[in-house]
Amino acid sequence: MRIAIDNCVLLNRANEVGQVIEAFLAIDQKFRPVELLITPTVLQELSAKYEMTEERRRLSLIALQSLLSWGIKPVNLVPVGHGIIERIAQTIRDRGIVPQEEVHDSCIIAEAAFCGCDMLLSSDKHCWQDAGKDNLAALWEILADAHAAQPQLAIFSPQHISRFYTP
Repeated sequence: MRIAIDNCVLLNRANEVGQVIEAFLAIDQKFRPVELLITPTVLQELSAKYEMTEERRRLSLIALQSLLSWGIKPVNLVPVGHGIIERIAQTIRDRGIVPQEEVHDSCIIAEAAFCGCDMLLSSDKHCWQDAGKDNLAALWEILADAHAAQPQLAIFSPQHISRFYTP
């Protein structure tokens, strides 16, 4: 199983938020074998220091320095091309699956699907809470039409994972 990790989850992991740590432990125990990835947009968000508060810079640095020890590897989408991802992300926003202002989140969803991820772990409520049956079906249709490696991407929060998979 391949799981893409969103920026907010990494910042919460760096801040040692209990439910996020529980989610990572549950993933390690229940989803073997598992490959944890971060997409180019997540890496860009972690590295964009000019847009950050001092605390966010501190947590981003911890996350960047800890990726490999947490078992997370960055991936690139050179074969797909970032322009294709941006077009798909725009379609995701245009269809109301995520709000128009959430450009990065729509890119992360598209990147995760093109990386062949089965799941996106995200703390952003508009990514998973608003993805009801209709929105999820619309998302899967968009990803299938774009020939994503994994069009049926599941999106869960760390809270969902820790609640359902922690004994």
